[in-house]
Amino acid sequence: ANLAPLLRVGAVTTSATGTDTAAVLDSRTTSEVAGVNLFNGLITADAIKATAHAHGVPGGASYSDGSSTLVNLSIGGKQIPINVSPNTVINIANLAIVTINQISKTGNAVLVRVLDIKITTASYGLPVGAEIQIATASAAVI
Repeated sequence: ANLAPLLRVGAVTTSATGTDTAAVLDSRTTSEVAGVNLFNGLITADAIKATAHAHGVPGGASYSDGSSTLVNLSIGGKQIPINVSPNTVINIANLAIVTINQISKTGNAVLVRVLDIKITTASYGLPVGAEIQIATASAAVI
């Protein structure tokens, strides 16, 4: 996708699998994005990946987990470590608030957003309050 100078990405791959039997419930999704370039180079990454997984037994216990993978993520010229903590927030002055590795979960569901960007100043044709999400995955069992 090329919406330069706002957004350019090289490749996007999304997958989902699920099992619903009398013995097991299982749901897994992934979202992979390569060649990320946002805001004319302000946010770049070679690749990012979101993974969400939920598992349980019908009428019984369940669990959920999620993770993200970052390859050469840079925000505002600052390299972000691959092991960045979940829900890390970076403020890009005069543009946006970026949440990295955003994970929201309950016992039976999980939502992962590798990059969640909330626009704080109208720019690049976007109004204040606009939100951009890159590499999201969710999974649930009911």
